[in-house]
Amino acid sequence: MHFVIALVVFASESHWIFPQNHELGVTGGVSYYLGDLNPITHFKKVYPAFGVLYKRNLDYHFSLRAMALYGRVGADDLKSRNGYQHTRNLRFVSPIAEAAATLEFNFFAFEPGNAKRFFITPYLFLGAGAFYMNPQTSYNLLVVDLRQLGTEGQNIPDYRRPYRPIQPMFPFGIGLKYNPFKGVSITAEWGMRLTLTDYLDDVSTVYVDPALLSQYSGKIAVELADQSRLVLVDNTNRQRGFRYTKDWYSYAGLHLTVRIPNPRGDCWRFRHKYRFPRIFKKKTTTF
Repeated sequence: MHFVIALVVFASESHWIFPQNHELGVTGGVSYYLGDLNPITHFKKVYPAFGVLYKRNLDYHFSLRAMALYGRVGADDLKSRNGYQHTRNLRFVSPIAEAAATLEFNFFAFEPGNAKRFFITPYLFLGAGAFYMNPQTSYNLLVVDLRQLGTEGQNIPDYRRPYRPIQPMFPFGIGLKYNPFKGVSITAEWGMRLTLTDYLDDVSTVYVDPALLSQYSGKIAVELADQSRLVLVDNTNRQRGFRYTKDWYSYAGLHLTVRIPNPRGDCWRFRHKYRFPRIFKKKTTTF
């Protein structure tokens, strides 16, 4: 709360730093995951998330945004109604730290911080970025990093390559912007993150031969790779995850941004339509 108050004071006293088409803000909400351990259910096992953002408004309809966000995601097979997941009995938690740039499109004309005109609009956003992940689980009351164990044979030579902790992602979603009073905007937003990895949950392919896994990764890897319940057969090469689908995660929350005033009065607010810059100047003839 003290940070938000300081941000508003900074915006009111630093009008000489940025032109009026810039905004600074904070965001807070919840994050959750969709993948092998939670295939379809949105807002299941949510965690708190928070971040900071900077925005440049190009005109009444288009904005560029940079945002850094930190949260967590996780899932537990035993919390599912699916019988296969109950038998598989896997679980994980992973921190999520992302940085992304997005383009926003406002359906209606919108001027941030103007409580009298152009003060509300729904919008869409689409962008690209990267995120850090580190799937973990508990073992004998200890937190264990699953990536280092190579539970699907990533530590076995010439078997399967280890996955990277930093991965690309593509955020997209919808939101609603509103100006409650002069200089301040509040935004409600929900968005998905398409990732290019299937190892956000450390589950993707098949069970590895436990003898081979024990040789290269140790006993703990064997116990955490296969925690199946009521299974009396060898699971080697049986399905553990769904390798042809990628994992997703989501963020839903509120943004609080403050508009940085411009004393010169030469900002985008006087342009009613966005015009792409001209590449070639129009030739003129003089006599």
